[in-house]
Amino acid sequence: MRRLVFISLEFSAATFSGNGVYARSQVRSLCKQQCELLVIAGKPVDHAGPSQTEGAACLIEVKVPVWGRLDRLSGWAELAEQAASDAVVEQVASFQPSAILGVDWSSMPAYKALATALQAKGLYVPPFIYMNYRVYLRTCLPEDAEFMQGMESAAAATAAATVALSRSDADFIKHHLLPPQKPAASVTVLLPALRSDMAALSLLYDMDVKRNQLESTHNVSAACTVLPRPYSNDLIAAQDSSHPAATAAAARGAHVDSSPSTATSEMTARAVDESPIRSVVKQTSFGARVSPSIGRRTTPFSTSPANESDRVESSPVDDQSTFLRALQDHHAAADGSLHQEVPSQDCMAPAQYAESGHDSSSRPYLTCCVRLSPEKEPYRFVELVEELAHRGIVQQLGITPVMCASATTPYALALVARLQAAAPNCIIQTQFLGPEELAKIYSKTRLNIHPCLYDAYGMTIVEAASQGAPSVVNGGGTVGAADLLQAPSEVFELNLAVPIAQLASQVAQLWQDVSRLAEAGQAAVQKARSWTESANASVLLTLVDNVLDSSM
Repeated sequence: MRRLVFISLEFSAATFSGNGVYARSQVRSLCKQQCELLVIAGKPVDHAGPSQTEGAACLIEVKVPVWGRLDRLSGWAELAEQAASDAVVEQVASFQPSAILGVDWSSMPAYKALATALQAKGLYVPPFIYMNYRVYLRTCLPEDAEFMQGMESAAAATAAATVALSRSDADFIKHHLLPPQKPAASVTVLLPALRSDMAALSLLYDMDVKRNQLESTHNVSAACTVLPRPYSNDLIAAQDSSHPAATAAAARGAHVDSSPSTATSEMTARAVDESPIRSVVKQTSFGARVSPSIGRRTTPFSTSPANESDRVESSPVDDQSTFLRALQDHHAAADGSLHQEVPSQDCMAPAQYAESGHDSSSRPYLTCCVRLSPEKEPYRFVELVEELAHRGIVQQLGITPVMCASATTPYALALVARLQAAAPNCIIQTQFLGPEELAKIYSKTRLNIHPCLYDAYGMTIVEAASQGAPSVVNGGGTVGAADLLQAPSEVFELNLAVPIAQLASQVAQLWQDVSRLAEAGQAAVQKARSWTESANASVLLTLVDNVLDSSM
């Protein structure tokens, strides 16, 4: 039986992002593959009660002073400090893992601290596998670019293998983060699977619209909070440099507070200056230089090298990624053990869906479900609704805008206020939603909007697809989920960087093409449910075995 250590800053305590959701999914699926796991994870200082282990043999939780963020000001240093404590080192040593899997750059300092402590005791240091859930360098603030490139480059250099969530991120890592001595083949693509708790849900679909309707599409409930509008549009514009009005807002002297709160900002600033681990990092050179164009927030970094001499040659294995080959094998397998087909009787035929779609009460939701933070660019969805409402299209076509995300920061609150002002019939879901709640929303969604120009994956795209709701994503291969869901049959790729008036026209036209949406929705259901947690874990374990074999 394989024994693995899994390090993730975010896990089951107060999960706030897709990182935590996917980390839990991977631990759960690995445990079902006859693996024993020891998980080292962070949790907020005020978290009370037991956390879910997802089947892990042991869960070690470290209290961190900053929660709800994964960037430079997160609790990565405190995680690293505790990973090197005597108690944790003893538990890891007695567990005797064969490898350590670390989520994102924030796990690398924890691995290095743990490895140093193990080595000092003369104990075996397991190889590090870098689970890159997102390349933060592609969306970080310019002032954080040097730090982030150093950390992510160090993670790629330290790792025996790097696992990316998309071909776009894998290419970026090869061209901009991987040290020259590391072969490109050390970077593998493994797309996330639809999590099992959503895959286990039946298709709510339109077969019985009345039965599947949410409690209300207009009334406020405990999980649907309508918030006041205390913040100006200038505030949100100035907080995000990619917003069209940012420069004008700054020129007018609009006050900008991009941090969640003044108290949080002061606390994180002190943590950066005072933490011993952070002090070491600031004094350490990772040997990485920041490219001039890295650190932008408005557009995803191009993965094409500047000239042919800079190009990293990919082997045939890279061109035909591990994930793509595995998925093709599963589709071709006669026994279907890893390819779970959706029974045809559970899927509404396109003609039936199209017929029901003419009733605006069937699938009236225009949905956006991303974290309300600048790198996810949720302002684009709000601007889209504002434009559609200005033209009267929201009312004419019976559109109900839905936004699902926690709204606690000034940035998020301003977005919620704008959406509410533009479309008073909108639904704002501010609680972290479980699979049943998400399925209810997606079963009423005609079109899901994923607003950012770049996303390592975008799991909500696949979750929406699992309930027959196709998504609009940015084109050009910059959204990882489009590696699984193929355009234009299963997902719709548009240029989201066009002026909002042009984008609104395209979305309005697509909204009214019910037959096309129905066909895409049905195809998306089949694909989303075909790539399972079990299949994902099998491919990951093959990679782990290859790493262990090469190190012997």
